[in-house]
Amino acid sequence: MPQYEFVDHPLFPANSASGLPRVFKIIDAEPGGSGTQPRICDIVVTFLHNLSDTAVEKFFNPDVTEFRVTGVYVEARGAQVRRFCIWRGKDRVIVYHPAR
Repeated sequence: MPQYEFVDHPLFPANSASGLPRVFKIIDAEPGGSGTQPRICDIVVTFLHNLSDTAVEKFFNPDVTEFRVTGVYVEARGAQVRRFCIWRGKDRVIVYHPAR
């Protein structure tokens, strides 16, 4: 597994308890290390943080009744196109990223 480091964000301090969203960065992409691995809430917040300056705030804003980010990407040249979706409607969240 790659190594991760949690970083401070105005809404999510790096030292927040596990289970609360935290933004992370990859500090070593090589597998083999041990340490705290990101949870799904960390992955969603980090993705939205890297997507735009306002995506995290919109996702967590209770006045925004529906939030959705969808897209496609290619893992490597010539690899299969992968689809993803992050959706929030009121207090429900769906993260869709199909397995290979």
